[in-house]
Amino acid sequence: MITDEDIKEITELFIEVANDTDALSDVMDEYRERSLAFRIHDSAYKTGFIFQNGKIRALRTLDRPTCLVETDKNTFWKIINQDDPDLQRLLIYTAFLTERSLSLQSEDGDIQIHSENLIKIFSNIAEMVA
Repeated sequence: MITDEDIKEITELFIEVANDTDALSDVMDEYRERSLAFRIHDSAYKTGFIFQNGKIRALRTLDRPTCLVETDKNTFWKIINQDDPDLQRLLIYTAFLTERSLSLQSEDGDIQIHSENLIKIFSNIAEMVA
């Protein structure tokens, strides 16, 4: 079973690695004038991260992103542990459209771009934990 400690460790490591490499530079460029936050809502740590001003950092309670993605620990864990990009994309869209275990709210209405960026983010996390 996935624990809160596991989730916290993965998100902290992801933030550190993503900021030290340029693997997500194209995604970060999208969020210079807007922001994308990812929150895992059933973690005791209120774990999450935000892309803002070309950087990734831990999500804080007072942050007001232009796009918010939320999911639960099990959905997050299932997606990041899928190493096939096509199956990972399928899991993301299934969680979003069918299971409703992943939600995406956007002030700018640019759901397609945010969805594609979310896939890149999940792929990057999956590569990191593999």
